Amino acid sequence: MNIQSTDRPSLVCSNVRGVWSLAAALPISITPATKVHEGDLILCEAVNIGAYNHVEDLNGCPVELRPGIQFVGVAGFRESGRSLCGTPPQSAPSRVHLLNNGGLVGHADMPPVHLRPLTDLQCRGILTSGGKTLNTVTLAAATARHSKDFLLGRRHILVLGTGAETGKTTLCCSVIKHARALGLKTLAMKIAGTGRARDKQAYVNAGCDQALDFVDCGLPSTYTSPSRYQACIGKMLDICASSDADVVVSEAGGDSLAGNVDTFLELLTEEEWKTTDCVVVAGDVHALTGFHHHFGRHIPKPWYYMPTYDTNIVAFRRRKEERLPGAPQELLLHQIPDLLRAA
Repeated sequence: MNIQSTDRPSLVCSNVRGVWSLAAALPISITPATKVHEGDLILCEAVNIGAYNHVEDLNGCPVELRPGIQFVGVAGFRESGRSLCGTPPQSAPSRVHLLNNGGLVGHADMPPVHLRPLTDLQCRGILTSGGKTLNTVTLAAATARHSKDFLLGRRHILVLGTGAETGKTTLCCSVIKHARALGLKTLAMKIAGTGRARDKQAYVNAGCDQALDFVDCGLPSTYTSPSRYQACIGKMLDICASSDADVVVSEAGGDSLAGNVDTFLELLTEEEWKTTDCVVVAGDVHALTGFHHHFGRHIPKPWYYMPTYDTNIVAFRRRKEERLPGAPQELLLHQIPDLLRAA
């Protein structure tokens, strides 16, 4: 089935936003799916509406799902510690699940109770052009990193966490606001997680001068192979290298044990580490201790921790000093201007 310009799907999800302008310029057909690969664009139709009852459009606005609504999503992996785990279908799919509100689709595996029932989708086919499947990585023309130093001596605030929903994006937005108050230009980028528009829009709303995320470079999520991640993130780092920002803020979504967070840390050069300050948002001291033991070898300089917003900070400090006396050093939101002023 060929799609004419007048009857193209009106709803395209935010996980496709990085490449849709390129795809939309091509003659597109809908082809029955015999096999689906990570990054393939899929025409889906909502069948049964479950916990995920809306998707984001290209602008990040929520669109309520009802049976019969069709949209363009993207096949990908998700491995959330608090939400869904899922994979692209291994054979010709008739039904798939909505794995996140950004339009990531695949087969979910053992969903947690709070995300049941799943939202079921009918796979109407994959999007092709000229006999070739439209794939986000191919469209984005992701390549290996070219820039030797994407920071170019600029301050880099790297925000990691011990879990999802700990306040990492809130911290990033606070850094952006304080930098702006100091007259500093900022570039904010989401370097890991499951793609959707919400966090990138939060950076923009906080006042950053430029916002990027891995979706812009063709990755529907960073739960992928290290080589695929490096190619896509390399393109983003090259964009960063050409920016005139004074401060770069990077956020890794979810916990730091997956999503190629360790791959990103290993990509940083010795020169880039010199101007990088790493802040870990920790849910509790147990998680902070685990992070310290697992990632200490990846961070070649002293780093900071920040308790989550709902933590009893007195108890946190006492337990931290019992288990991890001395380093890492505590950082609270009101201390961010001092961090930015530091040489």
